[in-house]
Amino acid sequence: MRASKKRKDERKQLGEANKNRKKELRKKCKEARHIMHKYKYSILLKEDFLDAFNSRFGYNEIYINPTSKEWSSFHPFARGVINSQTGDLYMSLAKDEESELIHKDIVNFLMWKVENFPTVHKPMEAMEQIFDKMVFVQRYVNTKHVLMSESYIWDDIDGLDLGLVKEAMSKCKSKNPRLSFYPVGISDFSIQGEEAFQDEKV
Repeated sequence: MRASKKRKDERKQLGEANKNRKKELRKKCKEARHIMHKYKYSILLKEDFLDAFNSRFGYNEIYINPTSKEWSSFHPFARGVINSQTGDLYMSLAKDEESELIHKDIVNFLMWKVENFPTVHKPMEAMEQIFDKMVFVQRYVNTKHVLMSESYIWDDIDGLDLGLVKEAMSKCKSKNPRLSFYPVGISDFSIQGEEAFQDEKV
């Protein structure tokens, strides 16, 4: 009887332990599903750059103030964001040009991942009104030039005071001295050429 009771107690304890493990596993799965639903990203932490994740476009890596070697690996017209308050430059590197992130996804990721990154509501709807927080930029072809993104409709910002953009790019230049910054739309730059905007160079 004693041996039978002991085995019964052991089975009960084992059953409780398994029950608790399953409960904890369900909790972790629920949390993971919540994160995936909320952010739609699967985060893979890296130490040699800011972060990497799988987006709806594919695998992407985010670099902060990339080195010259890292910069050379970016695709032509790679997209990025300047934090106007700190001058940090965040650039997205995709496995191929077709997988490049759009600026909205870069910003959403940065707002979630980077502590004290400026928070904006629907960043693509008022891009020209948040220069004090961030500036959307792109690499120009295979150069070291950084210009205002094609996301900006130049007719909407033509005539606006771009002093905040210049200020943000100046801060960014101090952290990325090997790069050249132009507070100019990338489309205009492509059409008119670099010589037309030498006076605008930061």
